[in-house]
Amino acid sequence: MKKRSDPTASSRRYEDLAAPTQASKLLRGILCAVTVIATLAALPSQAQMASPLKLEATIPLPGFTGDFDHFAVDEKGGRLFLAGEDHKTVEVFDLRTNRRLKSITGFGTPHSIVYLPETDHILVADGDKGALQILRGSDYAVVDHVDGLAGADSMKLDASSQTLYLVTGGKDVPLEYSFLVAIDLKTNKKVSELRIESNHVEAFALESSSSRLFVKLRSWIAKP
Repeated sequence: MKKRSDPTASSRRYEDLAAPTQASKLLRGILCAVTVIATLAALPSQAQMASPLKLEATIPLPGFTGDFDHFAVDEKGGRLFLAGEDHKTVEVFDLRTNRRLKSITGFGTPHSIVYLPETDHILVADGDKGALQILRGSDYAVVDHVDGLAGADSMKLDASSQTLYLVTGGKDVPLEYSFLVAIDLKTNKKVSELRIESNHVEAFALESSSSRLFVKLRSWIAKP
């Protein structure tokens, strides 16, 4: 299980620098001024070179209510999966024709989605049902599930180890704390969990070059 950093601690990646001399302060000030002037001078040309964003298409969704949460892409198959958390569905779109292919029902509150191209499986974190739903990409049928994940929300895949990390618990359950759960996708079993003293874990990210994982907290409950 990857350990999280202390969210109350500042980054200690770099050593403290020695107190600067008067000459180094002056030199640094000159370099900063030159950098700012050079940046400002380059802005007009960069703005002229940059192309504005262009709306390619609009896909109507008659009968759809609420908002979307997370999404995933099937690059080879040209599909986009969107979690309609309020509508309790996963919406499937064709990226080549810009059409909605299917509205998959049967969810409580779908949040995060991960697509596995090797197996053509769609993983959906369902917070209301407290489960990870595993769907077959060919017909969107549920082929497996992992239960005991109340409040399942954000998730990230460590492809190298085939481990899925998933946030559970928190204010929606409701609990005053959350969990970071590790699921082995080779067996679809929960293998470990880490308790986090926060009821609102916003997001997290894996660092590919090390064994570290960074968690963003919207609240922190200090222990006495």
